[in-house]
Amino acid sequence: MAKKGGSKIEAMQEANEKLLHKLCGQGDFLWSRLRCMIVLEAFECVASCEGCLQLVAAGREKKVKTFADVLAIEHSFHADLQENWKTNIGILVHIFANLQHVLKKEWYFEAADVLWNALIEAKELPEGEFIDVVAAAVGVRAYHRASGRPMPKLPELADNQPPLFSRVREICSSGLHWDAEIAWGPRFEGKDVNLDVYKKLGLERNETMAGMSAGQSPNSKWELALTTAYTWFHWSFVAYPPNSNITKISGWNQKISRADMESVASAYTTGIHCVF
Repeated sequence: MAKKGGSKIEAMQEANEKLLHKLCGQGDFLWSRLRCMIVLEAFECVASCEGCLQLVAAGREKKVKTFADVLAIEHSFHADLQENWKTNIGILVHIFANLQHVLKKEWYFEAADVLWNALIEAKELPEGEFIDVVAAAVGVRAYHRASGRPMPKLPELADNQPPLFSRVREICSSGLHWDAEIAWGPRFEGKDVNLDVYKKLGLERNETMAGMSAGQSPNSKWELALTTAYTWFHWSFVAYPPNSNITKISGWNQKISRADMESVASAYTTGIHCVF
């Protein structure tokens, strides 16, 4: 947490540093080197890849029909990304970072197949953590881009750290649970989450954190990568005001603040059951 009396900017800077340290460190199911590459590619591609910008323009006109359209276009990648990752992992980073507005159910499952095969080839699993890392990195990138602040440097990678877990059932005894009527991706059943894992890792599963497992919660898709989700969840307490603030917005004849707008957006997203 930021020092008492510190500014919002200082609080966000500290929260961003903690989140990046986790994103580039030991993963839940992915090795740290791949996580660092994902973060770096997400930083570089947001609103800058020419191929993605073409797809964004085409998407606004509803001309992007298939997942093959995304794979066929020429994307620009960061120089440090491994050559054999550019045609699969690299493109998927670009999809989740730049093209969510044209993402649809069929694409989601096609992308999952591409990622599954890529991670098997790289001897890494699973795909849920991949999306968590991209989404969290884009959040940090968006904050700095919107505020005009220089991008933070990524933490130094001392060595390639192995993941904390090898099987999902180490975290949740019932494995993955799908709610096909409201979401594309899986979640955990809260009652089956292994609390000993939380205790062993020094994490607290309080009432708010436990609420991530609820099927109607957009945050439930984060929990599959447990420690990544935990760090992101606490970052979000700094980045966003609580939904309860929606009832405290000023009267209609007054201007509303950026925080008020964030409350509206957050409450609306939760209300419509965000599905990705």
